[in-house]
Amino acid sequence: MTKKQSIDDTESLRSSLQGVLEEAATNDVEIEGSLRIQATADHPNWEIQIWQIE
Repeated sequence: MTKKQSIDDTESLRSSLQGVLEEAATNDVEIEGSLRIQATADHPNWEIQIWQIE
């Protein structure tokens, strides 16, 4: 992804995630499963689960 996009609502978050997932799939990155995100000191840590539904 090269274009910087502001994420200030749910739809912009979905759009950004879609772009990241599509690029990862194009590059044969293993996407499915659980991803732990260690954030910076100013943000919480996250666990994200991604599953293909189609």
